[in-house]
Amino acid sequence: MFVSNHYYSHARVLRRYCGVISDGSLPGRLQHGWTAEHGHAVRFFKEPWPKYVWNQKNLRLCDRDGAKNIVAIGAPFLYLPYQDSVEVQPLDHSILAYPFHGWEEDELVSDMENYARSLDKLVSDGFGPVTVCLYWKEYENLSTRLIFERRGFAVTTNGHRDGEHDFLLRQRKQLFEHAYVTSNRVCTALFYALFSRRKAFLHGPSMSLSKSDDPTGEIYALWQSEAFPELSFETFGDHSYRSIAERELGLEFRQSRDELQQTLAVGTGGLPLHMFRHIQRRFWYFSNYKK
Repeated sequence: MFVSNHYYSHARVLRRYCGVISDGSLPGRLQHGWTAEHGHAVRFFKEPWPKYVWNQKNLRLCDRDGAKNIVAIGAPFLYLPYQDSVEVQPLDHSILAYPFHGWEEDELVSDMENYARSLDKLVSDGFGPVTVCLYWKEYENLSTRLIFERRGFAVTTNGHRDGEHDFLLRQRKQLFEHAYVTSNRVCTALFYALFSRRKAFLHGPSMSLSKSDDPTGEIYALWQSEAFPELSFETFGDHSYRSIAERELGLEFRQSRDELQQTLAVGTGGLPLHMFRHIQRRFWYFSNYKK
């Protein structure tokens, strides 16, 4: 029903956790990435079907601004099958870097060469080997990959956000293979790293997107330094702040299998899901256009 539910294999992870083997939809909109905002576009707030969010801040902001039918369940990453990180022994100073990236509807306009130089500085400080994980759009650009490869850095990607059934599993495996994780912008992957008990920190120049009202990224950089002072490279103290990830990923809202089975069928009354969706659509139509 909602294409975004399937980004990064989220719907698949939740359905597998509930014991549903077949791929399919969820009866509502799912937040598809970490954000310091609502978790859903304001234009969706009056829709009758559930909107699933990750954390307390998302929940509070949605409630403040009048969103309807909001349910906090935590990030899908929390529902991955258990894997003990002890199974993987990364090299002591190996580091995985996630540079800020563009997306399907907006291009990165910042200087990736400048970011690569910031990784050179980390190498001079004793970090390495370095793996750079690029978003698929930047990964498919040979000139971008060469910026890192010519420095001897490994370059990889976790794939497209659509149609990658094992995206989160692949990403978690890669996190476990490195002792440190860094990004120049606080992001979903950084919180996954902290939750996976990796030492993660913010480092590197600010970046931005072509359509951004923060053209240099400096406004965001200032905000993140104030919101997450522990994650600055200068102050993180070689620690892993898992408690930050637990808060931002919404661990307090993680549900048991039985609870999530009920949550993902909220309001169906035992109806087949396709019939429930039809009723939702009719309700939405008459609520908005038959007044």
